[in-house]
Amino acid sequence: MTTIYEIVRNLSNKKNIAILPYESLKKDAIKSNNVQTFLFDCKTVTLKSLVNGRCNKSDSKRWQLEYANNWDLRTYLRNNPQTSWPDKVELTRQVLAGLKFLHDRKIIHVELHPKNILMYDSIPKLTNIGIEKFDSSFTPYTPSEQLNNQISKDGPKLNDQMSKDGTKLNIYSLGMLCWEISNNGILPFNGSFDIPLAYKVIDGFRESPINGTPLKYVDIYTKCWDKNPDKRPNCFEILEELKEISYEEVYNKDQIQEFDRVPDPKDISYTCDPISDNIFDVNTEHLLDFDFLEQERERMKLFVKRFGLTKGRNKDEYDFVKGKKHILDDNGRFNAEKIDHFTPIVYLAKVNTEPWGFLDNFALFSRKDNKVPYGVDLIRIHIPVGEVEYEGHLTDQFIHEIKDALDISDIKKKRTKLIEISNEYGDYIITKFIIGGAIMIDDAHNINAESLLRFQVYLNWGISFAKGETHAIFENGSLEDFPSFKTFPSRSMENVKDLYTWLKDLYDCKDVELILYKCYKPFYELLDNNLKEKIFECFSLNPVDEPLPILIPQLPPEFKQETFSEWMSLSNPSLLPYVRDWIEDLSLRYGILLQHSKLEYGKKVAFKFLREPEITPMNKLTILVAQPNNQQEAYLLDNGIDLEMADKLRISETPFIDFKSSSNYPVEDLINSKNKSSKKVFCQIIYQAARLSFDLPYIKASEPYIEAVDKAIDSYQPYKELSELFNNYYGHLLPKTIIIGGILKRSYESYKINSVETLKIEFYENTSREEIVSSLVELNEKYNIDTSLFLSQCGKVIDQDQIESWWKSLKDIPENWKIISFENWVPSYKVLDQSCSDVQVVLDDKCHIVFEGENFLTLDNQSSVIIDFPGPLSENDRECQVYGEIVKKDNSGKNECWETIPNVTITFDYISRLGCVALIHNNSGLSLNKNETKILWFVLAKLKGYSELDYRDIKVIYGKCEIDDIQSDIVLRTDEEICTDNVLVPSFVTKLKNMPYHKIILKNWAKNTVVLRIQQEGQENSQDSLEQILDEDLEGSSDDAKEEPIEIGSEPNLQENIIFNYCIINTNEKSVNKAYNWNIYGIYLDEDLRDDDINDKNYDPKYSPMSLEKAIEQQRKPNGDTLKAWNSFIKIRNDSGDPRATYWIGHYLENNQKILKAPIQFYKDVLEGAKETLQQAAMRYYKEAADYGDPNGSLSYGYGLFSGKGVLQDKLEAKRYFELSSQKGNIDAMYNLGGILYIDGHAEQAKALLSQAAQRGHAPSIKFCNSRNINF
Repeated sequence: MTTIYEIVRNLSNKKNIAILPYESLKKDAIKSNNVQTFLFDCKTVTLKSLVNGRCNKSDSKRWQLEYANNWDLRTYLRNNPQTSWPDKVELTRQVLAGLKFLHDRKIIHVELHPKNILMYDSIPKLTNIGIEKFDSSFTPYTPSEQLNNQISKDGPKLNDQMSKDGTKLNIYSLGMLCWEISNNGILPFNGSFDIPLAYKVIDGFRESPINGTPLKYVDIYTKCWDKNPDKRPNCFEILEELKEISYEEVYNKDQIQEFDRVPDPKDISYTCDPISDNIFDVNTEHLLDFDFLEQERERMKLFVKRFGLTKGRNKDEYDFVKGKKHILDDNGRFNAEKIDHFTPIVYLAKVNTEPWGFLDNFALFSRKDNKVPYGVDLIRIHIPVGEVEYEGHLTDQFIHEIKDALDISDIKKKRTKLIEISNEYGDYIITKFIIGGAIMIDDAHNINAESLLRFQVYLNWGISFAKGETHAIFENGSLEDFPSFKTFPSRSMENVKDLYTWLKDLYDCKDVELILYKCYKPFYELLDNNLKEKIFECFSLNPVDEPLPILIPQLPPEFKQETFSEWMSLSNPSLLPYVRDWIEDLSLRYGILLQHSKLEYGKKVAFKFLREPEITPMNKLTILVAQPNNQQEAYLLDNGIDLEMADKLRISETPFIDFKSSSNYPVEDLINSKNKSSKKVFCQIIYQAARLSFDLPYIKASEPYIEAVDKAIDSYQPYKELSELFNNYYGHLLPKTIIIGGILKRSYESYKINSVETLKIEFYENTSREEIVSSLVELNEKYNIDTSLFLSQCGKVIDQDQIESWWKSLKDIPENWKIISFENWVPSYKVLDQSCSDVQVVLDDKCHIVFEGENFLTLDNQSSVIIDFPGPLSENDRECQVYGEIVKKDNSGKNECWETIPNVTITFDYISRLGCVALIHNNSGLSLNKNETKILWFVLAKLKGYSELDYRDIKVIYGKCEIDDIQSDIVLRTDEEICTDNVLVPSFVTKLKNMPYHKIILKNWAKNTVVLRIQQEGQENSQDSLEQILDEDLEGSSDDAKEEPIEIGSEPNLQENIIFNYCIINTNEKSVNKAYNWNIYGIYLDEDLRDDDINDKNYDPKYSPMSLEKAIEQQRKPNGDTLKAWNSFIKIRNDSGDPRATYWIGHYLENNQKILKAPIQFYKDVLEGAKETLQQAAMRYYKEAADYGDPNGSLSYGYGLFSGKGVLQDKLEAKRYFELSSQKGNIDAMYNLGGILYIDGHAEQAKALLSQAAQRGHAPSIKFCNSRNINF
């Protein structure tokens, strides 16, 4: 691809145009006083003009800029006042990204305002970076030179505020820019910038929000223009906050009174003129604020007390300890300066001398230290946050005691007394020191290099997090692989999060410690000369002629100092330091969206990674030639999805991709494209540098993601709201494995080349350029494809001869690696802990009570009532059922009460998404008064349409069967348990216009069975025995259960038989509403009619698969229905992917001879190919269950890895799976892992696991502990 620069350069070489240095051009423009025209010409130069090498003007000098076809940002906003808020936020994000790019490189934009942001195809581009303004028509957000000069005469606050940190000034300008974006390009303060207004702004006066602005956006720009520059966020923090914007919560002037609207500047009145020549005017800026001074004084005293600055110090090995008495007063000169860079300093030392022995030369007596180990290498890392200086005056008591001691005539007693005073008050006084935090690593010589590197990397990440530059990463990471270290201030460290928290508290100055003695002196140096000379004479001391060396606690005076970057550069090369940047730069925290043409990322952060991935270096180059069989394969291949992994992706089953809305179109063409042939042939050169593999248990959802999902679930249309979230913001899928490196691509139309078979040619590190070129030439000749040029991921054209250098240069620069393929997909909602099951409920095919209502009759004796639903049902819900009852008012009591009407039946017909028709079959002959009769109803449907939250927790069992028009005794069976006081609600579906009344009698029930007698009005009650009912051939009833449900909105077929719909409501003592109990709709399952013996009757299991819990129960029972349990496990795994069902499939395969004892042909549907054994298949299912978080799967797969049964033996990997299982409480895994650790010599870890399992009654663990004297 040819760039504009290359076009201009080529034209310049042909003498068609001249390229001038910018500075020269600027001088010419200023000299000619024609800046405005000059800039206009530059903006309107088109690409065509550049290609032709000619400009519209006859002048020979032109400044060629990229064509800004939408002018500048202010003009763009004014020309497009209907710009939506999502587009405005995206504009802000792009400007921020550019500003962050500058700030990351220590570049300050000298004039950040909309006129310096040009718009090209609605994309903002920062201009005039780092140059002086020379167009006076541009209106910046900073005061003019004249105004600034005037203000500086009277008050320095503005200059002070604007000169400390240029990035903070940029952030202030960004806040004003955001406000202007919200106001469609209208200048703040109506474009007025006068001196009175400037004073108001300095004091914190700001513009008010515009109606309709998202509240989060207001909060962001309010922080940006905070009066205190230190409180303004940086670009990274703002970018993170932009992701959390909600467009539903907006500013409304009439409702929110937090802001005072800025009046027009010309209308602003002041009580006094800030600039006045009257010397008698009160200038409040020159009055002392004694409240503030007293607060500062109290804070200083607390600080002095905190660090004991009024006490002297005595040497104690490699540190000072405080004296017992106060040697200085607390009214000394105090100064504290914050160290802003928060950059670690590393000190390296070896203990080979007496602890700070040189100090004995200045003390009144030599102090003896405890024995210190010699020859130990030490590493001490300082994170300084402030420098403190304190110079106080000696207390009168101390001076008095010194004088009294010096007056003693006996020299021996005099020395003894002075030594006693020195010991109580301290030999030395600290006058200047550094506070912050420190990390101490002992015996550094024996530290493993890889362990030290991990510590360095995580420390670097933690510092970036503490400074607000990045998010916290891998917080649950273990510290076991770190070198042993101590922190000062001391803090218990259990995991990486504790280290990050400690660093954050340091940066925020919440918990700091004295870490370096910069200046100190013997106490006698503060005495007057007379007393000092007497002490010198008494002890034969000499004055201290030069500053004493810097001292660092725990280190000898001789040490080597290195910067943090220098220290890290000494470590062995590793890929670990790049992982955080890969996660950020490659958008791994965002879910993947399946879009029509390519994979995209969600707009908001969905994931946070609690532990680092497994990093596997690959360093392999592959030439791939493939002709996809269909368009779906072409899509997958072009988007880095291995065709061998495509079946596991299950595109058609991806949650929420089928939802249609104004902002989302389902990828039906992608799903259906499997049946459409592809005309593409692909040739790709793939450099696989490394594989990153994340464990699902250590991937969690971000807080905004969790909150958004919970809000969607609690809405009236959870499926719609969740679909909007996943389709637009958080993505459909999460790939657990990512291959990174680089890729060169080329595609061809298949009709132009010879037939191609999929071909892979692999190369390794020592491959020469000739081998690569030779293979490409051979492909060219064989398939008639052009292999001379390829396109890289960054859009650069790579020649055939450049491929080797492209590969080798990419190999050496890991920060340039890109994603080339994905593996191991899971739905993105699987990372939601508590909400995952709620999302699964919305996705499942089960029906729930979604809403209820009531309708009065509008006419007396009305035969039909049109019912409008409160919201639409799902379009594809063919299992919707409506239940109801007709009731009349009971006037016999004082309170209003409603009762059912005997011999009147309600049926529901013409069911659509929006409503239905209730048909009233009045067989009683009673008159139905419109004022005293109404229909109560509720709807059973899937949660993909409208539903009310109050009903979702109510468990419902439902089904249907067919009865004849005379009489029918039916048995209702269910895998789900029925309880006492559940309510059975019936509903009839018929085309009979005059449907006779059917009386429903409950005969018996048990936990999985209900026996009903349905008796038509006028028929004698047959006294068939229960045994006769249960001994009937139920095969016909099972076939009836497969009857197609009524289609919503369609005309039912005429039939004589009646469909009997039923639902059993687990009431949990809940009412539909305050007025009616559930039993008004149907029949209570009374405990007196319970008969558990009816559960023992056999019936065909294939039409009623068990729940997972029931299937597990059947499998574990001595005589359980293991075949039905097997079929249930298969169905559950295929329907929902539940890892527990997956584990049990593996269990059946591994234990076939003990369970089903079936031939291998029985399992053909779950085996991969004819060569796969049952043991191998079992391990495959165990691994799948383990990778989805099932502890039993982790245990079983770990056992296979350890023993080499059905999978390649890998004891190290087995330990990892045992650890995953034990972390979830599996005591068998604790026993296995504990035993391995014990044998490997890790006794303490082993004892913790084994004792925990033994305490829970695990017999093998108890035996193991007893035999090895392990207490539990």
